[in-house]
Amino acid sequence: MSHGRKKLAIVVSHPIQHFVPFYRALAQEEAIDLTVIFCSRIGVEPYFDKGMNTTIAWKMDLLGGYDHVFLPEADSITSTGPRQVDNPSVTTKLNELAPDAVIVHGYGHHTMRRALKWARVHDVASLLFGDSNLHNPRSFLRQLSKEVVLRLLFSRVSAFLAISDENERYYRHYGVHENKLFRVPFPIDEGQYFRVRKQRKQLRKRLRSFLGIPEDAIVIATIGKIIDYKRPQDVVEVARKISRNSDAYRAQFLMVGDGPARAEFEAITQNEALPITWTGFVNVDRLPEFYAASDILFHACNIEAFGLVVPEACCMGLPLVLPEGMGALGPTGVARPGENVLTYPIEDTVAAADALLSMIKSPELRSHMSELSYKAYSLNDMNRSVSGVRDALTHLAN
Repeated sequence: MSHGRKKLAIVVSHPIQHFVPFYRALAQEEAIDLTVIFCSRIGVEPYFDKGMNTTIAWKMDLLGGYDHVFLPEADSITSTGPRQVDNPSVTTKLNELAPDAVIVHGYGHHTMRRALKWARVHDVASLLFGDSNLHNPRSFLRQLSKEVVLRLLFSRVSAFLAISDENERYYRHYGVHENKLFRVPFPIDEGQYFRVRKQRKQLRKRLRSFLGIPEDAIVIATIGKIIDYKRPQDVVEVARKISRNSDAYRAQFLMVGDGPARAEFEAITQNEALPITWTGFVNVDRLPEFYAASDILFHACNIEAFGLVVPEACCMGLPLVLPEGMGALGPTGVARPGENVLTYPIEDTVAAADALLSMIKSPELRSHMSELSYKAYSLNDMNRSVSGVRDALTHLAN
């Protein structure tokens, strides 16, 4: 790769709302000539999300502010499953663009592997962006297969854009050398969060009033799909335990999201008069306000490669209670055990309740951990994500 302005292509399954601000930020870099290649149009038009159990129309501009193309097969691809995202035309498009480097989102889709092969054949730098970690359970045979396949695959990749400590550990496990790792924290639409932060007091008061939550309540937010693997049953059980503690009379849980399990657990909440407010699906344009109205983030999911809610919560200064094994955890990431996060063994609702109670009872602890969340996010913000890509491209040019 030559020095000077770099032609960078990013190959990704579809316009993902979380990454759009990242693409815009990269497009503003004078040293980068960016084109994003989309394999499908999923998300551009309203679609039914099974996990959220609702039709979603993202209230944001997914395509403005950066150059992009849709591959010819895009209209016919309606799922992001590993076998469904297969665009033979990606090689033709890469030939047309003639990039100096190619970033691929993951290696599971056929199209991503086609792009990686194209880069190798044409002696073009390839950069892998993913969120894998070593915590997800795998059978012995699958693990053995990954040891062989991934070590070979990774040996052919030029650089790795790691989103977290756990993601870096994953790459190291499969033989990636330290000098190929570049930290690119999972991006969020931080501009929108910063705008809400400036008006937090007013927005917090207004939203709590709308939801019927007292101003002096200690609000514990759980945000995401209400589906079995996200363990809404743990949130309900923890709320049940905390509601029995006289020191936690001001605690109020806020379940932000929707999904197939919502009706069951909302009925339990009503029958037992538990302190849980259910909001239903909240679109991205309003979501920062719900973080602003909260005091603590509680995320109970037992299968989570990273956990996008974590940087969103940290950007709003929320202390965290998270299960062990989450990909966002780590000493240099946004969720730093012993600093801005208390962890508990997965599915251990007693330990989770105890962690939350320690925060509920101590405004000093909440305030201290809040400041550490702000700090952790500032060290893993959009500037860090963009500089990570810039550093990788510079390294590959030398």
